Amino acid sequence: MSFRVGRTVKLGSDGVACNNFINNAILIVALVALPLWVVYVENNRYEMTQAFKEARRNLVVLPDSSQKLTQLLENQPEISTKPVYASSRIILPGENIVDTEFNLDFGNALAVKRVPEYCQWDETYTDTTNEETNEVSRTYYYTKSWHSYRINSLFFNQPGAHYNPQNDPFPAYEFITPYAVLHSGNDSKTAVQYDVSSAIIRKATTFKSKQMFSKDDYTRFKQSYAGTDGDFRPIGQGYFYYAHKRSMQASVFKIALEVMEGSILDYQIGDLFSVCNAGDIRIRFEVFEPKGGVSVIGSFQQTSDNGGIIDTFTNSRNFPLGIIQEGYKMPPKVMFKNKLRAKS
Repeated sequence: MSFRVGRTVKLGSDGVACNNFINNAILIVALVALPLWVVYVENNRYEMTQAFKEARRNLVVLPDSSQKLTQLLENQPEISTKPVYASSRIILPGENIVDTEFNLDFGNALAVKRVPEYCQWDETYTDTTNEETNEVSRTYYYTKSWHSYRINSLFFNQPGAHYNPQNDPFPAYEFITPYAVLHSGNDSKTAVQYDVSSAIIRKATTFKSKQMFSKDDYTRFKQSYAGTDGDFRPIGQGYFYYAHKRSMQASVFKIALEVMEGSILDYQIGDLFSVCNAGDIRIRFEVFEPKGGVSVIGSFQQTSDNGGIIDTFTNSRNFPLGIIQEGYKMPPKVMFKNKLRAKS
């Protein structure tokens, strides 16, 4: 992280009045929006809790053999109107997830998040009041570090010296396999196959950062658009790095701003300890790849004698319910607790 001290300016009466107006406006918006947000969150949590209670009362466990599945459907023909639970040690993506821009194949992952991080300047300030003259002075501070979002620097007090490029060649994206195949049962002749829908997979919450790629992965990456025209390079720990190259037009624009604000000769010791340059981008990937088995809760629709589709279940309160979590034969009660905890 790089740190710089900006200018100290005196706020006139108009500036103080404007500052007070903005602060009061923000406070009013917060006082109105915060209760509404709390009500929304609590209502959503209440509906989810009620959905879990109803599901626990009516939950049907899907069997691991085609013979038992046939018996279950004969005894409970209304199963399509009830929530179901299924678990298996093996679940595979229906189609492998591939980030075509990086030419990376994520194997058995069911969901992948591309997570960009941006090197950007951020501006803060402190106000001090002279007790004798009642004048308000404002000192600006700037820190340059990695952020999960881009920051518009045009409204900074010194936008030239702390210019943030806004390039974003590969924005955040979530890849979901169209469906996942859940194999249940050890006997290949009687085993059942449940296809878990992408709507269920999209509700996964336990993503892990992918910190290792194989030599073949890096070889394919070097031939990708990101690795050639995109100028990204691997730097270890699962990161792919882009060092920002300022165009001639951007350089002229930055120098013009620095001349106008009087910061063109402003050099500070913090400039020597920079870990990145504004505009640099690093990208990592997070994967949902349950290696220790998986448990699923949703609805069931039979498609063959030895299986069917597990999709989201809509309860009597019209609340969509779908859970997928890593863990073989994880108790539904534990799955509900984990889901609530993830939402809190």
